[in-house]
Amino acid sequence: MMINKKVFYAVVILLSFTILISVKNFNYSPNEMPFEAASTLGNLTKYNLVINCSFPEKIDSVPLLKIEPIEITSEKAMEIGTYLFEMGDIDTIKKIPWKGILLQNEKNDLEFFGLNRIYYYTKEAPSIEKWAENDTVRLAEEFLKRISFYWIFDTEIDLELERVGPCWITTETNAMIKNETTTVHAIGVYYTLKIHDIELVGPGADFNVWIANGQIVTAELHKPSISIIGSQEIVKTPEEAINRLIKGYSDTYVAGYEVAYGPIPNKGTCTIENVKLVYFIDFSKEHQTNVPVFYQIQGRLTFYDKNLGETIIKQFTDLQLATK
Repeated sequence: MMINKKVFYAVVILLSFTILISVKNFNYSPNEMPFEAASTLGNLTKYNLVINCSFPEKIDSVPLLKIEPIEITSEKAMEIGTYLFEMGDIDTIKKIPWKGILLQNEKNDLEFFGLNRIYYYTKEAPSIEKWAENDTVRLAEEFLKRISFYWIFDTEIDLELERVGPCWITTETNAMIKNETTTVHAIGVYYTLKIHDIELVGPGADFNVWIANGQIVTAELHKPSISIIGSQEIVKTPEEAINRLIKGYSDTYVAGYEVAYGPIPNKGTCTIENVKLVYFIDFSKEHQTNVPVFYQIQGRLTFYDKNLGETIIKQFTDLQLATK
């Protein structure tokens, strides 16, 4: 659900820089490198490098973006809650941090952080026996058509269907009979936000609708009002970005985060699985004006952990600025 996703970002991607504890036979700590540029993956120059993907097409420049917040009134929030989300009687309406508005009743919560940042979720967990992808996508698209009536602001954002599948799953274990029961509560329809075919990533780029039994049970809707105010030069190549990563440097801190991976041995295999240009959008800040452009590098490290006596695989995502 939406609250859980916020917790996920708080745990997995730390808001402050994470300093790793130096362990014998493991990479040196970021304290031994330029603080603002150190990667928590450490120095990977002794790793075998495997490139398992193609690189993005070379381009000289990308649009320079500006974000405008779109405020919402309590009256408009009530209208959307009543007619779009069909909440019925609304028991609570109150202001929350970041100029937000919260609507609540016994079954649902609806949060607005402006007209273009909306979180909705049901408190009851439905159960799904059968579902059809075409019908699920159709319901999601019909819902987006209805909400587009309220999204009359200008934006360069394009929505692209990404994937569809079970998303709210719980598992109950009966220890007495050693049996597990898995229940699917919703089917998620996930969208990608793009500007001129460049993907938006980050906490402010999540856009999905969860459906159960023909009803919208959860929605996370980020549609920022973005205008193009110029262009910015792409000065770094994908090869240069990967080389910088391998040497132990990262620009993830520029986005306001650093991923903590824990101690990593100084030898192993680094497999690069995906490299692409992205804009980083972060609505966890009250108001973001600068939209940096990165090479997002995803891959995995494979190494032998002497303490555990087994081979470990760690997935990673790193950001390298493309414009400097």
